[in-house]
Amino acid sequence: PDRALPDPLLLDNLQRLSELEGVDVHVVSGRRREDLEAWFSELALTLHGEHGVWKRPHDSKTWISMIEESRSVKERLLPLARKASEETPGSFVEEKTFGLSWHHRLSDPQLARERGRKLQDEIMKELGDAVVVIHGKEVIEFQPAEVSKGAVARSVAEDHPDQLVVAMGDDISDEDMFRCLGERHISMHVGSGRTAADISVRGVESIRRFLGKFIDYRHLVRDDLQGGRSTQWT
Repeated sequence: PDRALPDPLLLDNLQRLSELEGVDVHVVSGRRREDLEAWFSELALTLHGEHGVWKRPHDSKTWISMIEESRSVKERLLPLARKASEETPGSFVEEKTFGLSWHHRLSDPQLARERGRKLQDEIMKELGDAVVVIHGKEVIEFQPAEVSKGAVARSVAEDHPDQLVVAMGDDISDEDMFRCLGERHISMHVGSGRTAADISVRGVESIRRFLGKFIDYRHLVRDDLQGGRSTQWT
């Protein structure tokens, strides 16, 4: 995970976006708040870490916990996840504040699938509705049930009733965000595969071009977006 970080071009785009009048930029991530703080602390962005467990408003340096500490599920998750890691060479556990992630990128794929299913079954049996399971790219995340990227997206839309919300993402966990936005907003999926998003773009380079065009011609791009739902946007 430590090798997956924003590059200078993305940071420049985010800074330019945050400086546009009438535009608010939110970064919604499964990553820890410490990671987001290290990358984005100098930018005027609203940060949401660990799928919405933590929030740092764009005009503040203080992180706000969105759930009560008593709702943590990590202590009950850790023994099961550590056992799965011991039984699956190449996998490891990344601890979050109230939950955790089980990474298996370096493991045998078949073994990781089998052990991941077993881990999920064990955790659901142990915690039931108290935990939500999020399948990412070669990682399974376990979080308190009351937080999600979808809840963040819904909250942003409700807090800005007169603004168009454009949500972008490439991960399975982003699908919840797309589904929660509603018809008057726009969702964009980066990459191939089935998605609940309104619009698909082919890859990272496409979304970089989109951001550049939005920065320079945002009113025209907004019209394109609203007229291009359910299409392949290039």
